[in-house]
Amino acid sequence: ETLAATGITRFGSISAFTGGLGNADTLIGPDLDTVFTITGANAGEINGAIAFTSFERLAGGGGNDAFVFEDGGSISAIDGGAGSNSLDFSAHTAGRSITLSGLGTLAGFAGGVTGSAASFNNIGELMGGGLGNVTLTGLNAGGVFRITGTAAGTYESGGRTLSFSAIPAVAGGSGYDSLDFGGYGTALSLTLSGAGAVGFSGLAGPVGFAGMDELRGTALSG
Repeated sequence: ETLAATGITRFGSISAFTGGLGNADTLIGPDLDTVFTITGANAGEINGAIAFTSFERLAGGGGNDAFVFEDGGSISAIDGGAGSNSLDFSAHTAGRSITLSGLGTLAGFAGGVTGSAASFNNIGELMGGGLGNVTLTGLNAGGVFRITGTAAGTYESGGRTLSFSAIPAVAGGSGYDSLDFGGYGTALSLTLSGAGAVGFSGLAGPVGFAGMDELRGTALSG
C-alpha cells in the first residue's frame, strides 16, 4: 500500500499508523471502495489490512466508503467524501441517537451520533444497532420519512435521500415532517400517544415516531 502524508512526500509498505497528541489527526482513505472498521476509541483498521490508532478523524476518498463500528468503537468525526457512503452500527449493543444537522457538502447528509461519532458528513445510508434502541431525528428544515419495512425506509429532505435500516424510532425536527407508509406492504394500526409544539408522537406498526405533522397510511386494509 502506497500513500501520502502531510509533510512526507511518499511512503509504502506500512501496515499500521499512529496519530499524534491532540485532536486534529485525520486519516484519508484511497480513491477506491473502502471499509473503515472502528474497533475502539479513535482506532480500527482499513480494509482489514491497515491498522490505525489515535486518529480522531476519518475521511473517505472518491469511492464508496463504509464506516463499520464494532461494539464500543467510536470516532470524533467522519467525512465520507464523494461516492455513496454508509455508517453501520449493527454490532452495537447500546442504544444510539442519530441527529441530522444539514445536507452533506458533497452528497447525503451531515449530523452526529451519540456515543459513536461526534459528527459525520456526506453519508447516504445508516444501519442501526443497539438491540433495537436507535432513534433517527430529521432536519429542522423538515422532510419525509418513508417506511418500507420493519424499522427500515428512507428519509428525504432538500433533494437528498437517506436510506436507513434497523432504526425503529424516527423523529421530526422543528419544520414540517411527514411519516409515509405508502410503500409498506402490510396493513398497520396507529396509536397516538401525545402532541407537542413540533407535532404528534405515537406508534405506527413497527415504528415509534415523534414530532410528525402529517401521517400517511398504506393503501391496504386489514
